[in-house]
Amino acid sequence: MLRFVENCRHPDKRVTSHLTVSELDAAEKVLVKIVQQETLKNENIESRLKTLCIFTDFNGLIRLKTKITRRDNVENFISPLLLPSDHPLVERLVFERHLQSSHAGTQVVLTDIRQKFWLLWGRKTV
Repeated sequence: MLRFVENCRHPDKRVTSHLTVSELDAAEKVLVKIVQQETLKNENIESRLKTLCIFTDFNGLIRLKTKITRRDNVENFISPLLLPSDHPLVERLVFERHLQSSHAGTQVVLTDIRQKFWLLWGRKTV
């Protein structure tokens, strides 16, 4: 999606090779931002967010502060991206992780997802 826009803006610098990791990461951030903008303004969710320690990062993404702050690890593990449970994209993410983990149980799928994302009402969603 982002590559298509770039190729339209700069036809002289058209990129046609395989997608790179940085392109996939950028696309994921855009999708997460769209999901957050669509759903986290809901009053029911805002009351839930008051009990969590959240912040907005330099990309404008809403993240959760966890107790694991001094660990030398990737940013997504230390402060995962906050996602609602009732968005179709989140449901697709859960289903994809369930398939990737060979139809593992709830705890395994939730642990896998929480390495990068924090789902509101996560156990109920998975």
